[in-house]
Amino acid sequence: MEGSGVYFSASGDQFEGTWVDDLKQGPGKIKQASGDVLSGSWTDSKMNGDFILSKPDGLAYRLQFIDNKRQGEPEPLFEVKH
Repeated sequence: MEGSGVYFSASGDQFEGTWVDDLKQGPGKIKQASGDVLSGSWTDSKMNGDFILSKPDGLAYRLQFIDNKRQGEPEPLFEVKH
């Protein structure tokens, strides 16, 4: 896959972002079937750096990732109105 777009998985999750050589690259977001939205940046299909997790109840958290592994605990941020 190459370019920008939206990928829908069989589980109902979707990824919106960019692919280079079939790998997620740069900013994007995952919308999970549960209603959670995870926004951040990918490098070679791995989550790296700060991500924002928005929950359907309006709460949001900052998460840190290195090579798809979450670092530390979620940091509560604010309430998001959907």
